[in-house]
Amino acid sequence: MNEVLQYSAQFLQETGLTPSICLVLPFEPQLTDKHVITGRLRTMMAKTKGELLQKYSTFKALPAYTLVQGLIAGINYSNYKKSIALLASPYASKLFYLDFPVEETIRIGEYVGIREVIRAKKREVSYLVMVLGKHCARLYMGNPTRLTCIKSNQEAIDPASGYDRHFLHLMDQGLGLMLNAYALPVFILGNAQSLDQFRDLTVHEENIIGYLAGNFDTSTETDILMTLQPELHQWKKHRHQLLMQKLQKAYKDGNLSYGMKEVWNTATHCRGQLLVVEENFISPGRSESNQSAVYTFTRTTDDPYYMKDLVEDVMEKVLKDGGDVEFVEQGSLRDFQKIALIEFRQHKK
Repeated sequence: MNEVLQYSAQFLQETGLTPSICLVLPFEPQLTDKHVITGRLRTMMAKTKGELLQKYSTFKALPAYTLVQGLIAGINYSNYKKSIALLASPYASKLFYLDFPVEETIRIGEYVGIREVIRAKKREVSYLVMVLGKHCARLYMGNPTRLTCIKSNQEAIDPASGYDRHFLHLMDQGLGLMLNAYALPVFILGNAQSLDQFRDLTVHEENIIGYLAGNFDTSTETDILMTLQPELHQWKKHRHQLLMQKLQKAYKDGNLSYGMKEVWNTATHCRGQLLVVEENFISPGRSESNQSAVYTFTRTTDDPYYMKDLVEDVMEKVLKDGGDVEFVEQGSLRDFQKIALIEFRQHKK
């Protein structure tokens, strides 16, 4: 049986009387002393033990708690990931090394799964800003209260009207290099003509969440930040827009799978880069492999391979392969049958 299926079948066998545990916390051992991380884990385990014994008998609480202790003993401090997540039920346990920042989280319940890990993601407001001035272009990295200039380019030729197209191409290439290092949404600021020119040639449209017209030749970082405030107050909307743009771009490029069956096949045989799923979407059933490796799904609960949620199995596979998972509101993925997966791009040698 596929490893993911085997784990999930075990993990979801518990009855409504036995607890599951989910611990999520920042990691980064290359930046944080090991003693700090282990101290944080001890504190979390003490809280977990107290909460378990308030809700369950020692007999029922001990198996999952013991498995979490085993996971902690096996943490690899040479794995320089941003965060870790520990999941355990009385029947199985799993340790995840994650590429995204998280809020420290403890969840205990009859069924606590991988969705709690996704909900623990730290929702940071971070972005890039490209300002197209009259004779130069500047690139900033920003948060809600501060902008930091990370690149400034002067145009070699003073154009009579508008930018030289070659210069804008160079700026777009530079933006691409920054996006490879920092996968952040982008605002483009400049006069209307410059914005139209840049919009016409950029190959990073799926990363751009706003074009703001104006004269920013003499604008300071504070001035630009004030201009951006109305946009930052709508960050949830912009985040959703960014995800939809990424899905549309992947669909156009042939790198998108959607619908439960297609996403399952892609996640099983390929490496998923970004899984986007409606938050409350579940797909109960079981998976069987036939000779053509096409999976069929049933919703019966009287067989040993029944799984409460196939969607969670896909989430686990994507995270295990170094990908990311994002939730969106119900109805947002109507055109993609509630779930869509962007594949890692295959670079030709």
